[in-house]
Amino acid sequence: EYLLSNRLKFLESITAKMVKPAIQRKRISSSALDQLISLYGFSTAAGLSPTKRILSNVTPLAGGFSGTNYRIDFSDGTKFCLKICHGYDRPFVESQARVQDHLRQSGFERACFAIPLLLDNNDGIQSGRDDDNGDDDDDEFRFAAMDPDTGDPCLALTFLDGRAADVVIESGAVPESIIFEEFGRALAEMHAVRLGDESRLRHFRTGGACDVQQHVDRTLYSKMEASEYTLSHPYFTGFYPTRLAALVEGMSKSGDLPQGVLHGDPFLDNALVDPKTGQFCGFVDFEDATTGPLLFDVA
Repeated sequence: EYLLSNRLKFLESITAKMVKPAIQRKRISSSALDQLISLYGFSTAAGLSPTKRILSNVTPLAGGFSGTNYRIDFSDGTKFCLKICHGYDRPFVESQARVQDHLRQSGFERACFAIPLLLDNNDGIQSGRDDDNGDDDDDEFRFAAMDPDTGDPCLALTFLDGRAADVVIESGAVPESIIFEEFGRALAEMHAVRLGDESRLRHFRTGGACDVQQHVDRTLYSKMEASEYTLSHPYFTGFYPTRLAALVEGMSKSGDLPQGVLHGDPFLDNALVDPKTGQFCGFVDFEDATTGPLLFDVA
């Protein structure tokens, strides 16, 4: 009991210092919302939308470690998710969206997908606020806009109904064997998607897959070594070095393994299922989507 009590106190202390509260954002302003959704061909005002849809509701969505999400509903039943991505730059978010779009174009259906930005009359992309250095090239961005208030990159995503698979398992409403079978089948379908032109999709060495390359090249090791908070921590002094050595060895052989599209973080909380039947609805949270060895998604 003493050990358990101390463990709980430790968890409470680190939870209070975790980054998640620091990246939460206040509710989006109406002006920013209007500008952002207009970039995707919608409008908050009657008569101004090219699709004649009228905004009916904006609902903040719970969850999401690295993004603030809103469900956007329109009067005709159309709905999508506006995701404001914290801690990432615009090229990173764009490259994530292009992996998602490759899945969509390849016929994979069980995922949320990035909605393209509306093109202007010159076939350029009206993509919102430029980067601070003024060097933003709008032609490079087909999906990622910028929040005019915060400067964070944003995506509009198709909306998936369902509940997180881990929550459904914990509720006991559906046998976990059903959910795992559905989950495995969906992941196998994703892995069956052909890469095609790999040059237009990011590789794990340039982004995604839980920053595995930053572990392999010791970028994260150097940061932890330089930090007073982690230098003497048991995780860094004991656990991490041995795991890092195994990871480096394993990833050095990754080129010999079957390659394909990776979700990059296919945990149960990143998959939605029907809460009554366990039927798989789709994968969400594609921040770590990339290409590379398929084994990474199941290792």
